[in-house]
Amino acid sequence: MLDPATSSTTDTPRRKHIILREGTDLEAIINPASVKIAKEVNSVKFQLQNLPPSQIWPLGYGALISGICATATGFYFTKVLRKGLVLQNLGMMSTYLFCSGVAGMTTAIGHRLLVTAPLIEDGFQTCPVCFQMRSAVFQVVSGAVYPAILAPVTLLGIIRRLTKSYRLPNITKDPMGLVRYFVELLQPARRYAVPILGFHMALGMGLAYLQQETILANTVPVLPKHHSDGLDNS
Repeated sequence: MLDPATSSTTDTPRRKHIILREGTDLEAIINPASVKIAKEVNSVKFQLQNLPPSQIWPLGYGALISGICATATGFYFTKVLRKGLVLQNLGMMSTYLFCSGVAGMTTAIGHRLLVTAPLIEDGFQTCPVCFQMRSAVFQVVSGAVYPAILAPVTLLGIIRRLTKSYRLPNITKDPMGLVRYFVELLQPARRYAVPILGFHMALGMGLAYLQQETILANTVPVLPKHHSDGLDNS
């Protein structure tokens, strides 16, 4: 019959003890593949991919709506400048398509990359108001300010290339004179400047808000890391 002291000493080497440093992720050490799969399953993107488009339309069509509004703004600025320059049908398709199309595509792609995609990947780990402000600032810059700058540049190229009847200030000798010239042509649009800026700001914040509400209503919230740590410690 074995002595209890002897048996305890003989069983001790058979036990495996793992000493972990402070801050080591025990789950990743035990099974890294399972942890990775669990994170992917719990992600917002995974939870949204099987839902019908009508249920998550702000995420699917938000960038498109943003781009369409920027296209309409570019069309308006181009129309005002063409009327001031009395271009009639000269270069109509090229100016409208270039200014409106570039502004619309830039705004739609930018909204998708800077607002929608980070919101889906982040899972509410960043301040929701920050996303709304980011969307509003981007929409104002890309949807209103950018078309107002792009329209004169587009028309300047058309005028220089297709006709020589316009006496425009020289772009190299008097650039500020050229800027003042186009600002005067945009005079009819000044009365609508504040409404246009306000519309795009409200549009940017509204789209971001609807996208946030869509994610919140159709997914299980993914808590930030510091929140999950607090729950684990409690």
